[in-house]
Amino acid sequence: MECAGTLVQRMQKALVQMNVQLPLVVSDITGVTGLRILRDMAGHRDPAHLAQHRD
Repeated sequence: MECAGTLVQRMQKALVQMNVQLPLVVSDITGVTGLRILRDMAGHRDPAHLAQHRD
């Protein structure tokens, strides 16, 4: 079983490969803000809308 750190790195790599630069904007993609943005990305891609999730 993979540790949490490895899974987070895989998520960050996948985001960068999809040209989603979230790891450059949010210091911790598994924090409150990062998780809110990730959840909302399924339905929205507008940066201004996604930025409303910052904590």
